[in-house]
Amino acid sequence: VGGAAVMEAGASGMGLSLVGGEDYLEAGNISDYVLSINGDLTLSMWAQPNSVGSDASWGGALLCYGSNDYYTEDEETNYSYWLSLLSDGTLVGFWEYGSGSNVHLPSTEPSPLFDGEWHHVAMVRDVEAMTVSYFVDGDLLGDPVAFEQLPTGGGRGMLYLGADTPYYLGDYDYAGMLDEVCIYDMVLDDDAVAALAGMGDCEAVIAPEDPDTGT
Repeated sequence: VGGAAVMEAGASGMGLSLVGGEDYLEAGNISDYVLSINGDLTLSMWAQPNSVGSDASWGGALLCYGSNDYYTEDEETNYSYWLSLLSDGTLVGFWEYGSGSNVHLPSTEPSPLFDGEWHHVAMVRDVEAMTVSYFVDGDLLGDPVAFEQLPTGGGRGMLYLGADTPYYLGDYDYAGMLDEVCIYDMVLDDDAVAALAGMGDCEAVIAPEDPDTGT
């Protein structure tokens, strides 16, 4: 945990409170590649934002998986995924391929997240359809957004909540609460996303594999 980020009462149990500036949480104890998901992906969380960075293209990062480009752009420091919120409520998905080429995918409609209430937010990346879909409170937000390139590389990254990677701290601020963050290496359908929005925990919609049966 960095900055003034603390745990407080959230949407369900305890959540992460971020004042802004240089507040963030880093999942730095997870082995390389575990969260470097470059294919099918579902990101799910509860959010109660207060404010986000003023950048019109990037806003405030809800979460991202990537690494710092200290020296130059290269494939291993690519972002595998990023989900941020603009000041007008637009959600933005982002990732990189090749030597740092960008895929930047704003939602086709703004979300109602800045009303002071908790909202469930999800982003689904579908490799077969080559689209990203955004959901708020279990409902599709706007239209699916098409893309042409999947992410590549990203093996040196880590997961960050409430901020971009540390090299860019303060540039893409998110101030508010986050709770029940779930990351799946698969496409969750509309019913599964709705179940998560109904306050199901991360295992409520997809049971973990049984090591004895493989199912």
